[in-house]
Amino acid sequence: MLASTCVLQDQMQETKIATTQVTFGLFRTKELELFWLPIEEHTAIVRRVEALFQFANHLEALHQAAYVHL
Repeated sequence: MLASTCVLQDQMQETKIATTQVTFGLFRTKELELFWLPIEEHTAIVRRVEALFQFANHLEALHQAAYVHL
């Protein structure tokens, strides 16, 4: 689900009751159109995120090794 898309934000702005309303009631949430990514795109994103975490772990290990030698 893409909760940060402009389309969803526009829908939330259009259906809110008050201008200072902080929460979004369940009965209004049911009216929103939610868009799901195709499974192929979702899988590609997950693979990329996992690769980035591996890279971050590698950088952290390098940092720790360098820190020990200081």
